[in-house]
Amino acid sequence: MSSFKPKSNLPQNDNTDRKPFVAIVPEDGLQAVQVGLLVNLGQHSKLPKFAKDTAGKREKDEDGKDKIILPKEGSEEQKVSVYVDLLTQEHDYEGDIGVRNIRVPLHQVSRGMSEGINLVTVAPRDADGNYIKGKPWLLAPASAWNKIAAVVKNDAGKFVKDVIFDANYKNPFLNDVSQLLGKPFMYNVEVKVEEKGEAKYVNVKLKNAVPMMKGMAAPDALIKAISVGFDDTDLLEPNDELGGSCKLDLVRVADLRKIVLASDYQGTEMQKAIQQKFNEAELIEKAKEIQAKLIETDKELQEIYSILGNSNEQPEDLKEKVPAKKPVKTVKEPPVYSSDANDSEESPF
Repeated sequence: MSSFKPKSNLPQNDNTDRKPFVAIVPEDGLQAVQVGLLVNLGQHSKLPKFAKDTAGKREKDEDGKDKIILPKEGSEEQKVSVYVDLLTQEHDYEGDIGVRNIRVPLHQVSRGMSEGINLVTVAPRDADGNYIKGKPWLLAPASAWNKIAAVVKNDAGKFVKDVIFDANYKNPFLNDVSQLLGKPFMYNVEVKVEEKGEAKYVNVKLKNAVPMMKGMAAPDALIKAISVGFDDTDLLEPNDELGGSCKLDLVRVADLRKIVLASDYQGTEMQKAIQQKFNEAELIEKAKEIQAKLIETDKELQEIYSILGNSNEQPEDLKEKVPAKKPVKTVKEPPVYSSDANDSEESPF
């Protein structure tokens, strides 16, 4: 398995076997799961945001105004879709997909486009918040990566957090989130179903990751856990370990829409595969339409733009006092959805 580390309306061709989205209602409760799929969504521009404390309350500046964090010009962050397989639950997706474990996104899906989870590192700091020189940067302590790594064990019986967060430049697994793939742990699955007319919307939340209970063995997943990257040369190759599917078959339309907007998408193996299997131009058009709508309807972002006006100058007290070239960001685990009210074109798997 290759490493997976941080970097510093879709019409389909006749080639695709994707089926229309069908709302799947999993059973709720504490159950065995695994990270079954990681999809690199590429590099995306950072947007300004309000500074908030751990409780989500806005922080104030010296003048008592809401503090705004402005990204440095041209700064980007890598996004990754993270999918969790419910190991005790299966569903017949029919067609070429067949019977698979129910797969739930751990990231937010908005208007039919994956938001992804940030895969970025932060500067090491001491208890007083001072930057520690000579130490490697690590994935944020509050990130979803850290929370899962704290409860899953590798084949040697070590918690993955002790492997990928071992702050040693010679550590080959440093910040390598592919080490989370296929390792069983437990989530409390909460399911809410809402029906509007003939439509059914399913909201699934995965809460409170914990290790497997002592003496409890998780069922094997029906297909191999994998990562999908921009430089993979086997995106369109059928794989017996994936039930005969190719990697690109497992990438949802919501992911593709985010991928084609990435700054590092052009000229990649991913672009070549998408061009062979989909109408890339119409995919990009739809993705841009969704992104524009998301920005337009983001109340906090619009509030920030209103405050900033036409000024792009970053206040001195908001500038990051850390070495250049590496972004610093604390990643909060986002809400989780198994489907989206505007995601009717989504692949069922």
